[in-house]
Amino acid sequence: MFILSKKNFLIRRADGSVYRIGKGYAGEIPEDVAQARLVRAAVRGGSILTPDSRADKAIQAAAEEAEKEQKEQKEQKEQETQEPGADAPEEDKRQTGRRK
Repeated sequence: MFILSKKNFLIRRADGSVYRIGKGYAGEIPEDVAQARLVRAAVRGGSILTPDSRADKAIQAAAEEAEKEQKEQKEQKEQETQEPGADAPEEDKRQTGRRK
């Protein structure tokens, strides 16, 4: 599987050895490493890109698509955490106990 990694990963293989994927790595990884749960989750999350071809244009397009998806997910999470009407601050009319 051809990948482009945005982060460092250490993948434990079935024989107990560790396979290292470095940040910025672009190349082939073994099939058993590609099937690892961590690698599959990183592909879904956008930390590892799997372009359709090895051409620079395809790699760039995959990187841009992953950035776009991450931005959309971030905006969606921000919208979910905001409460309705939270944009306009209301004045607090409670008494503070101080005299003016």
